[in-house]
Amino acid sequence: MRRILSGWLPGGAGPAGSLAGTVAELFEAQVDRDPAAVAVVSEGVEVSFGELETRANRVARALLSRGVGPESVVAVALERGVDLVVALLGGC
Repeated sequence: MRRILSGWLPGGAGPAGSLAGTVAELFEAQVDRDPAAVAVVSEGVEVSFGELETRANRVARALLSRGVGPESVVAVALERGVDLVVALLGGC
């Protein structure tokens, strides 16, 4: 974990709060930086940040159309994989 935080993240990870922003904000920043970069690999399937954003936005629109808002609780029951990441990001 230390290697990920100190070596792979831009600027490394310092004290608490050094990675400012929500998961959604940090994700959007990465999409803006490099949408073609691989975001998720699961069972041989690679999905780019741009494609992940497209799929997550589709989920978000579906949730909104069903009356789900910022304070709503939505259960997610999926196996680990691309669809789980899409669902979690779509609910952010």
